[in-house]
Amino acid sequence: MALVQRLISSDKYSIKCPYSMTPKGICIHNTYNDASANNEISYMVSNTNSVSYHIAIDDVEAIQAIPFNRNAWHAGDGSTGDGNRNYIS
Repeated sequence: MALVQRLISSDKYSIKCPYSMTPKGICIHNTYNDASANNEISYMVSNTNSVSYHIAIDDVEAIQAIPFNRNAWHAGDGSTGDGNRNYIS
């Protein structure tokens, strides 16, 4: 499987990944659709919604869009919860 880095531009950090973090672990989610990793990342990067995730994986490749030392908004626990501020998603 290929690992591709397609990191968002820093001008989107304030929306998608505003905080620095030291990861404690990973949080695995499922999108419950058959979109490719490329489509999932393209959608996340192209909109102005704050929902974000570090990496999308399909059966061909894994694409990283958020740096692992930045938070992402994926766990639904806000800016003070443990999930968003401490886990790679």
